[in-house]
Amino acid sequence: TSDQTIETHRGLQATPALREWLGGRQAKRLGVDEQIVVNKRYEATLEVSRQDLRRDKLGQIQIRINELAQRAANHWTKLVTEQIEANSTTYDGLAFFSSSHSGGSNDLSITSIGTGNAPTAAEAEGVVMDSLEAMYSLVDDESEPMSMDITQITIMVPVNMYGAFQRALNDAVITDGSGTRTNTLLNLGGITIRLAVNPRLTNDDKLYVFRSDR
Repeated sequence: TSDQTIETHRGLQATPALREWLGGRQAKRLGVDEQIVVNKRYEATLEVSRQDLRRDKLGQIQIRINELAQRAANHWTKLVTEQIEANSTTYDGLAFFSSSHSGGSNDLSITSIGTGNAPTAAEAEGVVMDSLEAMYSLVDDESEPMSMDITQITIMVPVNMYGAFQRALNDAVITDGSGTRTNTLLNLGGITIRLAVNPRLTNDDKLYVFRSDR
């Protein structure tokens, strides 16, 4: 919730890892990260004459008025998408997606795709596995694994990749250069994969994978 023009959201860093208890306790103060958010106001206004509204036998004007609510709901997706693609450095001085984070890289260049904006189902399957491996390798500020208990990820793709990833997540059999084989993603065990197609993404050769179980 927010009730101020400018909000400072504070997040606590990682819990200390266990050590063998030798000597006294070694208490550690939790580190704090901050994100400053400026609240902005948005509006959309329709101008319709009363006469046109009265004569609208098909109710098209009322339909457009009702669609203002959907515009408002979709506005949040627009703002989030813009922030994702802007790859802001306002959090810790590094780009949100960067190969220089102390805990490991969350900016991957997948070289196994023949055509970057047109992956096959087999290549999409490989992208998911590469992404999961990258997530498992990330560590927190205590150098402890961050994602060993991960149970769900969300893959956000542009429209042009939707078909390939849909097949990669649902087809029982995958065809690649060696022939046909069982789809690896159907037997991950304990991990749910959600696919989200986002028509607002402007880059047709990039996709985003998020941990979405918490």
